[in-house]
Amino acid sequence: MKTLIIAAALAAIGSGALAESTMQRDAPTTRFYDSRGNSIGSASTYGNRTDYYDARGNHTGSSFSGRR
Repeated sequence: MKTLIIAAALAAIGSGALAESTMQRDAPTTRFYDSRGNSIGSASTYGNRTDYYDARGNHTGSSFSGRR
């Protein structure tokens, strides 16, 4: 169930958040929560790169939009 929620949230981010370049110093961060309201992770977008973090703030991966 947790994996399904994360996958759905990441798909939602990919559809809009990566469409525009964000070259801000403080990039937008999206937080993900389970059905009980517990934090399960977050994603921050910098330009064409999105970094993903678990609930403890550990980097779990990155994705890129377009060319690197």
